[in-house]
Amino acid sequence: MRKKGNPGVYIIQNKINNKVYIGASKDTYNRLCDHKVMLRGNNHHNIHLQSAFNKYGEENFIFDTLEDCDEQFIYSQENYWCKMLNTHDRNYGYNIDPTAPNGKCAVSDETRTKMSIGAHKRPVRVHTIYGDFYKDFSDLYKCAQEFEIVAPNVHRKMNNINPKKTLIDSKSSMYLFSDIDVSLSDVKAYWDDVFLNISECEGPYKIYTCFGTFVGTATSRDIVNIINVNQGAISTAVKRGTYLKTLKIVK
Repeated sequence: MRKKGNPGVYIIQNKINNKVYIGASKDTYNRLCDHKVMLRGNNHHNIHLQSAFNKYGEENFIFDTLEDCDEQFIYSQENYWCKMLNTHDRNYGYNIDPTAPNGKCAVSDETRTKMSIGAHKRPVRVHTIYGDFYKDFSDLYKCAQEFEIVAPNVHRKMNNINPKKTLIDSKSSMYLFSDIDVSLSDVKAYWDDVFLNISECEGPYKIYTCFGTFVGTATSRDIVNIINVNQGAISTAVKRGTYLKTLKIVK
């Protein structure tokens, strides 16, 4: 059975020249898979995208979901992203067919304005998920290249900073992206306190950050109290080798 994706807008980006193709689908995961099949078979309906794929090779393209949204909004959001990224201009993108929005906007006017003004020149400050400063970037594209994601996704992460996220499934998920003037001192203070409490414990469980740094050892009760999880979550994380609130726990 094929994996089922979410409705939303997807992007195919050329890593060499940053040109992009934007599309919308009720199932972005499988739609991107379909694009790959057509491009690999040299029978894609978009001649510009196919030509670039043949020239630069699959390894120089990123296939990614740009945003998930309600099914009723997918075409209005596709139209918005095509306009913002100028994808119908051959200097910037590969889209050929005109987009026609059908439904109201899924983002606020404030967010839309913030995302559109000087978007590609927007400086980026990156912290680790634990609030430690990592690096500043002069624009979205330089940041995106380092983290191997598309620039619009950096944009989206900056507009929706989520310091409480716990899913670690890629390099970029281990970091927080923000404007230069945004302070994440509260995030750092929280994690510094967590790490201090763990370092003062002793127990059979070894605890590491998502970067592989050893934090300390603790009992399961210590872990429950310090990071506010239940015993079952600890057992599952250890058994599966997955992260628990961004931490790796090994017994």
